[in-house]
Formats: sequence, structure tokens, C-alpha cells
Amino acid sequence: MYIQYQLVFCYINRFANRLANRLNAISIIVSPKHRMGLATSTYFIFTDLGIGIRPFILGSLVPVMGFRELYMTIAIVVFACLFLYYFLHGRKAVHGTVNVG
Repeated sequence: MYIQYQLVFCYINRFANRLANRLNAISIIVSPKHRMGLATSTYFIFTDLGIGIRPFILGSLVPVMGFRELYMTIAIVVFACLFLYYFLHGRKAVHGTVNVG
């Protein structure tokens, strides 16, 4: 049973790494050419900030909400972000109207 959980988390981590690379590429593509360095550094600053602050914030919510409600809330936020991504960037990428700097 323990090995099955490790495999699941391995695939989740693999998906997250692929997603992070794609999001970094999107942030560079939609920025002007003279601001590509700034776009890259801003992306990584907020990524590192999120990695550092997220466990603190979510850990402080566990006593208030409990793990089940916290995970359900996180799932809702993730799905809301997927819809936001589609409406803010995805439609333009499908129709070929993304500004490439």
C-alpha cells in the first residue's frame, strides 16, 4: 500500500514539474523581448515565495478546518485557477492570438 502512494505522489510531482515549465514558458512568451529576463525572475521569485509561505498558511488552517475540508478547498481553488487560465490565456492560445513580444 505504501508503494502505491509513493507511485501516485511521483506522478503528481512529475505533472507539477511539467506544468511549472510550461507556465514559465508562457510567462516568457507573453512578455516583450526586452522584458524576458524580468518575466523569468518574477516568475521564479513568486514560485519560491509560494513554496515558502504555502506550508505555513495551510498548516495554520488545519486546526480550524481539518484536513478533509482543507483538501476540498484546495481542490476547488485549483479547478477555479484552471478556468481562469483558460479564460485569460487558453482561448487566445487556441485561436493563435497570443502576443509573442
